[in-house]
Amino acid sequence: MKIFFIICSAFYFNPIFSQIELLNNSLINPEAKIAYRGFDNRIVISGINVDSNTIIISSTDTLLRFNQEFIYFPKIKKEKDILTVVSNGIQLHQSIYSLERLQDPKIHFGIVRDTIVSRKYLLCNPGLILTYEPQIAKFNAYVASFEASIIKNNGNEIDLYDITKDKLPYWSDEKIDRYVLKNDRMFYGGEKFTKKQLKKLKRMKIGDIIWFKTVILNCPDCVGRKITLNLKLTLIE
Repeated sequence: MKIFFIICSAFYFNPIFSQIELLNNSLINPEAKIAYRGFDNRIVISGINVDSNTIIISSTDTLLRFNQEFIYFPKIKKEKDILTVVSNGIQLHQSIYSLERLQDPKIHFGIVRDTIVSRKYLLCNPGLILTYEPQIAKFNAYVASFEASIIKNNGNEIDLYDITKDKLPYWSDEKIDRYVLKNDRMFYGGEKFTKKQLKKLKRMKIGDIIWFKTVILNCPDCVGRKITLNLKLTLIE
């Protein structure tokens, strides 16, 4: 019994045998042992106190560290890689990560994954979202603004541009700030419809089409990037 207690104590107090885990904070499910090539996988260590002597080593190099996160940017062509946690020269943990090529992102209107949208959901104003579906990487960009219009059954097209957009270049910074606060936008335009745009959407008839033409994306490496979207959703009740 005494020997059993000593062995159990050794396991409990030895950091090598504690419940160390690597989490990928760049994923929707951080516990998934997946890392994407050409992508900043932000790895954190749970289960131990991470100090200045704690490092993570991949098969090719030592990961760069920013605060409590280690940036893993896999470049090897193998399907798997091993990440090793080392502290004061002692190996504490290893995790095997599957390496995948990250697909191009997609832009959707809320949860809509089809070419139709109900009036109720349209007026809920869920906004445009960016996703890597079906992959589980988090997107580090957001929609700063978009261009859209309504195509009527008779073929007429109604722009949804807010009239203040033409005035924006001539506004002072203070006036822009007031506008942003009033319309609850992080930036002018945002990923959602404005109140004026929603009034036009309420007048849509069944069969009318909402056409998202272009979007402006903002991210650490793509500020003001404009891309063609060409997303068309037909209104149903």
